Amino acid sequence: MDVRRAGRADPRVCTGAMLLSAAGLTGGRPCTTHERAEKELRSDGGLVKDTRVVDDRDLVTSGGVTWGIDLALWPVQRRPGPISRCSWN
Repeated sequence: MDVRRAGRADPRVCTGAMLLSAAGLTGGRPCTTHERAEKELRSDGGLVKDTRVVDDRDLVTSGGVTWGIDLALWPVQRRPGPISRCSWN
């Protein structure tokens, strides 16, 4: 069964990538996780990158919890066109 959905991304912070790995979604794909879990992620077939955020279309992972801040900003960077402004009433 393919659990991926067209047009959707599955962002995961830190060892949350291990959940995607258990579901078979990281095999042969670039990803990252907390440094202490990198060996396990590699053994599950993930192509572990030494970077804060890895964006592989529908699979987006970030290294550690503090790198989750970078992941939180990721949708803004990924979105094409001007960023809309919020107005506070």
